[in-house]
Amino acid sequence: MLDVIPIGGVKEIGMNMFILRCNGFNICIDAGVIFPSSQYFGIESIMPDYDDLVSKIGNINFLFVTHGHEDHIGGIPYLLKSISPVIYVAPYAKELITAKCKISTGINPKKNLRTIKFGEPISEGPFTVEYLKVDHSIPDSGALFIRTKDLNILYASDFKLGNKETADFLDKVNTIKNKYGVDILLSDSTNAYDDTESIPDNMVFDNLNQCFERAEEKIIVTLFSSNIERINQVIKLSKKHNKRLFISGNNLKLHMNIGRKLGYIEDDGGCIRPETEIKKYKSKNCVFLLTGSQAERNSAIVRLSYGYHPQIKISEKDMVIFSSSKIPGNEKTIMDAINRLSELGAIIVYPDIKDVHSSGHANSRELSHFIDLVKPKFFIPLHGEYLHLKSHVELAIKNGVSPDRCFILNSGEKISFKGGHTFKGELIDVKKLYLDSDSNELVDKKIIKSRMLAALHGVVSVTVLMDKKKEVIIDVEISTLGSVVNKKLQDLLSGIKKKIKEALKDKEIRKDKSKSLMEIENLTKREFRKIYQDKPAVIVQVILV
Repeated sequence: MLDVIPIGGVKEIGMNMFILRCNGFNICIDAGVIFPSSQYFGIESIMPDYDDLVSKIGNINFLFVTHGHEDHIGGIPYLLKSISPVIYVAPYAKELITAKCKISTGINPKKNLRTIKFGEPISEGPFTVEYLKVDHSIPDSGALFIRTKDLNILYASDFKLGNKETADFLDKVNTIKNKYGVDILLSDSTNAYDDTESIPDNMVFDNLNQCFERAEEKIIVTLFSSNIERINQVIKLSKKHNKRLFISGNNLKLHMNIGRKLGYIEDDGGCIRPETEIKKYKSKNCVFLLTGSQAERNSAIVRLSYGYHPQIKISEKDMVIFSSSKIPGNEKTIMDAINRLSELGAIIVYPDIKDVHSSGHANSRELSHFIDLVKPKFFIPLHGEYLHLKSHVELAIKNGVSPDRCFILNSGEKISFKGGHTFKGELIDVKKLYLDSDSNELVDKKIIKSRMLAALHGVVSVTVLMDKKKEVIIDVEISTLGSVVNKKLQDLLSGIKKKIKEALKDKEIRKDKSKSLMEIENLTKREFRKIYQDKPAVIVQVILV
């Protein structure tokens, strides 16, 4: 019997992680993070609570990484604080994981990492796993062909068709289908509802070249830091147009260093210069590569849009090129940055008005062709929100997969395969952890809830002064932040003071400090709820004097 359990990556963009269990033996595919919306105040990323995960599904001895994007590897530095699996990984992602671990947790993952070779099977327990090289927007990306005694699984996360590796990948898949057959296909759904023509990279290059030709002043390009293909295009164009190229953003520099080490970055011919030399060159002879294509907080492009980038300022006729797609949920933030840059005088070029980016994900036509080629018996869409997953299932049904053999899963929802039949098991509810932007510490949902309450409903601070010897209340002070001060509020606070004093007459509550704090907090929230229909964040202090 095979159990398939998505921990993330379904009905959401990010936090990709799947558990496969056979005969009680667990392997894991990817361990990514999700980048939250602005409602998660001060949170950099979200990931599963790995201690909670292991307590509910058992140990994970082996982790197979498909590629090096953050939504597939971002959780690994924190996972290694909880468990120590063998991690099978291609060279590019291996370098990234090593660097990310050093930066974020200080853990050295060297003893965990095993470098894979595409096309060479790996046997662990009841599983045999083979990496198939695919085209994507980061080097060394792979699909996984996984075999057990009874089932053959093709896990095709994050791929596109039509570029360098496509023919080899499809030939390999066709060989697998004819030799073994594919029982279960799990496949990337990102562009499942997009039926527009895919944009080849050579067209993107031509369009970028046109931008370089008509630019009157400096050119600023922002892109996904891992898009080595696009970085190489910018290098080629900078050389072609005799411009100096400057790199801004730590993540971009990290990817370029790894790309150079592994031979993926082409020779720049001396056009890349250190940021200390910016003032040596005329503005119109400069090109800048910046992080921040998703308008991430504190990214180089966002700092530039607010006018506080340390080396670069926007002037009239500067050209800013967004060579990236908008990840769902980031649209408003990106457009805000674009508007700020435009207001500063920049000419803005982005995919909505000119094809300066090609997606790393197959569109609906390509996915349809892929399903028809694979001819799976069962189909599970992954890597997408509900709309993406639903659209992908519709494609599978059109291409011959029975509707009762297509499954849109929830995170933690186990589906089991045995003897040609399927059945769903219990929902495994795994807690989440939140990476705080300022402290770089993992925090739990309580802190997120407190921040949301404070932002939406204000803060109430309650201080109780109590006579240490006589065990009587001297005074109760209540102050608020974010509330409109009026008679209604003043009457409410007076009433709460009286009720706190009344509650603390109970000797059992008064003698137990933790009980006192909880009683005061709950009482304050209840009273606010009665009047304002909301519950503020409440801070309580009991001071013995």
